[in-house]
Amino acid sequence: MQDRFAKIAELCLRAIGNMSINHDGKEECIENGIIATCYKYLAWSEERSYEDALNTSLILMSTSIHLEGKN
Repeated sequence: MQDRFAKIAELCLRAIGNMSINHDGKEECIENGIIATCYKYLAWSEERSYEDALNTSLILMSTSIHLEGKN
């Protein structure tokens, strides 16, 4: 069960990361507080993978380019 949760989290982070590349996706991520939600996936632990950290860093970098994302 834990493996399924981890895989779903990884795929969701990847999908949100891809969405955040587009300007409209950046705005949607900011409006929905994705930065505050996904930052916990940056730290590696038994439950988190290196891919989670990479996908999360993509989201944070993409959304921080947007003026509102800097806040």
